[in-house]
Amino acid sequence: MRTPTDGLQIAYNTTYIQSNMAIRITNGPAWVSADVCNATVEQGESREVIFTFDATGLEEGTYEANAVILCNDPDEHQVVLPIQMTVDEDGVGGIVALPYETTLHANYPNPFNPATTLRFNLAQQEQVSLEVYNLLGQRVAVLVNETMDAGAYQVTWNTSGMSNIASGMYYCRMQAGGYHATRKMMLIK
Repeated sequence: MRTPTDGLQIAYNTTYIQSNMAIRITNGPAWVSADVCNATVEQGESREVIFTFDATGLEEGTYEANAVILCNDPDEHQVVLPIQMTVDEDGVGGIVALPYETTLHANYPNPFNPATTLRFNLAQQEQVSLEVYNLLGQRVAVLVNETMDAGAYQVTWNTSGMSNIASGMYYCRMQAGGYHATRKMMLIK
């Protein structure tokens, strides 16, 4: 007969735990789960992880968690992916997977006429500056200049009606906190 006194002894922050003996105990939020909790991915391969979100029984509001990916990359042993779910008054969950790094993507289309779309990600709330410069280094457009929350964004630069914009190479420059990036864009009229 089993009694409720069964247990498991765990050594914490000691040299006792060795290779093939480690135990990780986590307690994630009940509203999100992953279909894979432990997997090995070989170099050059990928593995899909499906997250399931459940707003059942949750009150209206925003719920946040982190998906932590541990790896043996010498430069980045851990990647934290912020996850956010918003539950509205109907109890329906809206889910947003927040980017884990700030990035300015290449514009599309490129070359373009008369408009192109620029996409960027913010890993955290930052003051963002997104500006367009000509080959002489003169600023010809300010697309964004504001504090923005973490998330994925896109901005369209439409040159129709701008008489001072000619065919040629332009540079889009983004600054967000300590992040700086520049992308080339080609306008063909």
